Amino acid sequence: LIGIVFGGTLTSSMRRVYDVGTGTEIWSGAASPDLRSALEIVPRLSPIDGIIAASDTAARVASTATHLYDNGTLYTAVSGWALGWLDENRLLLNRYTPVGAGSQVSYSGAVVVNASGQQVQSPPLPELFNVQSAGVDTVYSRDSNKIFSLSSGASVWSSVSPTTGKGGVTQAHVVFGSGNTVRIEPL
Repeated sequence: LIGIVFGGTLTSSMRRVYDVGTGTEIWSGAASPDLRSALEIVPRLSPIDGIIAASDTAARVASTATHLYDNGTLYTAVSGWALGWLDENRLLLNRYTPVGAGSQVSYSGAVVVNASGQQVQSPPLPELFNVQSAGVDTVYSRDSNKIFSLSSGASVWSSVSPTTGKGGVTQAHVVFGSGNTVRIEPL
């Protein structure tokens, strides 16, 4: 499967998920980009074919919901903003609480839900945005260029080199942009 965000306007963008093998669209939905990048509203695809997590907005608001779909069919919704799948059965989300009157919110913590939408963990993580699973108990943050433990919330890997916010992790390395260079550093 591949998830794509199509431009749109400042108030709405269209998201679609296609089966690459057949070219068939299996899911589509609109979302409010909230002036953020398309990366923040892209549908999050589970390593298991057909499971899609789609947050209803890129905005960090207390009422943000993430809808879970199986091959394009909605089967549940959970409270929180989807960061990404940790494995085929665990989805990491941020949750927010309102602060005073108006639209201000405060990060209230991360939660992990299973593919059925049931909460299974409340990792003590700082507020993260663009993440990639880095192992059973770790997650890589592209924005901070750090790997965090889901158990302790502590940073277990970081680089002294500045990051462009673009990177990824393999089984043995972190690959990231730093200035005009692409760096590959061991874990």
